[in-house]
Amino acid sequence: GFEAADIVTAYDTDLAGLKAAVRRFLQKIRTGDTAFVYYAGHGAEVRGRNYLLPVEFNPEGDELELVDQAYSAQELLERLEASGARARVLVLDACRNNPVRSRSAGGKGLAGMEGSGTLIVFPTSAGKTTPDNSLFRTELLSALRTPGLSADDAVKRAAREVYNKTNGAQTPAIYGLLLQDFAFVAGRVSRAVDREAYSLIENSKNAELFERFAREFPNSELAPLARLKAESLRPTTVVRTEAPVPT
Repeated sequence: GFEAADIVTAYDTDLAGLKAAVRRFLQKIRTGDTAFVYYAGHGAEVRGRNYLLPVEFNPEGDELELVDQAYSAQELLERLEASGARARVLVLDACRNNPVRSRSAGGKGLAGMEGSGTLIVFPTSAGKTTPDNSLFRTELLSALRTPGLSADDAVKRAAREVYNKTNGAQTPAIYGLLLQDFAFVAGRVSRAVDREAYSLIENSKNAELFERFAREFPNSELAPLARLKAESLRPTTVVRTEAPVPT
């Protein structure tokens, strides 16, 4: 639904090209706009900060070279938050495995990020990696296209779908917070959000999913059922006692 003139696209860029694309995008933003940034590529974490890697990045370098050769995700976030946009969504669709992990850089995965008025989405949880993010992209695009569904609920729906379809092997991470409701596609949600969320987990054998549902939708008519399901799926501890053998 964005106008073509308001969209900035850059493919396979070097560091200078990546910075130039970000500048062009930020220059288009006016106070009250919606800003959506989607980065698909490679990312790495060094000492708690995340970096987006351009095409000329040298994987044989150490962490100091990585910092010099890459674009800081925190800098991108800070510039977004200073742009005046009323709603900001930052999706870092990065594999999250560190190409210089054998040297002095941090461990696997990217570090968590917090934003004030910005919704930040990763395809997997902090400190973990994923070799293929295609399922995440598919589910996120599907959820964002749902009429009337807020961006917050859309990314939660996508995360649940990925979690369930990978049997818990991949859990997209959601950080930050939008300060007001925003939907990418106007309209009314065709189905209650709580029922939609429950339908995604109703066949699960994971008690934690039902416990989480009950916490997120405490007023839903399905909350009591979710609590019962969680209780039935928790492991049962059996304590056996035996009378002492007479001597």
